[in-house]
Amino acid sequence: MTHDGVVFDMDGVLVERSPGWVFDDAADDALAAARIDDPTADDYRAVRHLPDDCETVAAGFEERHGIDFETVWATREAFVSAKQLVAVQRGKKTVYDDAIEAVERLPVEAAVVSNNQHRTVDKLLSRLGFATHLRDWRGLRPTLADVRRRKPDPTHLNEVLETLDCENPVYVGDRVSDVETAVAAGIDAAFVRRPFNESVTHETPPVYELDSLLDVLELTG
Repeated sequence: MTHDGVVFDMDGVLVERSPGWVFDDAADDALAAARIDDPTADDYRAVRHLPDDCETVAAGFEERHGIDFETVWATREAFVSAKQLVAVQRGKKTVYDDAIEAVERLPVEAAVVSNNQHRTVDKLLSRLGFATHLRDWRGLRPTLADVRRRKPDPTHLNEVLETLDCENPVYVGDRVSDVETAVAAGIDAAFVRRPFNESVTHETPPVYELDSLLDVLELTG
C-alpha cells in the first residue's frame, strides 16, 4: 500500500536514544534545585521518570515536601533538555546512518511526533539537519498536562496529521507504544528494528516491520 505522508518518532528512529546518565543527572540536579537533600525512592522515581499515575505521584511528592511538583518537573525538563544537547556534542547521541537519507529522499510530506520535550525536538531536528525536510514536529511541553498526553495517547499525532496534506499516512516508531499510538489514531504503524529492540514482540503487531529506515521509501513510492 502506498502512503502519502510519514510521521516519525525521533529518539530511536532518527537519532539514538539518550544515554541514561542524562535522566539520572537531571533528576539529581532538579532535586538539588528544590533543596531536597535526602530524597526517598519515590521522590527519585517521580523526578527521574514521572509514572503514568502522575496525579497520585505529584500529590504524594507535594505532601512530603510542601513543594509544587509541577515546578520541580519543569526544572527537571530543562535539565534533561540541556543534557541531551551535551550528549549530542559529546557524540553520545548521534544520527542513525539511514535517517537523513531516508528523510531527504521521501517523496511525500513528513513530520515528527516525540515523547521528548518540544524544545529538545526543535533544537535537535534543526541542528542535525532534519528540520528543512519536515512539515511539522511536536514534542511534550514541560507540564503535567502534557505528561498525560504522552504516547500512546494519540493527541499530538492527531494534531500533526491535521497539518499534513495526506489521506493515508504511516507512523514510524521503535516502541510498542508507537504502534499503539498509530492504532489509536487510526493509521498504519511501521516498527523499525534497531539493535536495542530486536527481541521486542507485539501484542498488536505493526502493519510493517522495517530493517532499515530506508525501507520507508518503499511504502511511499
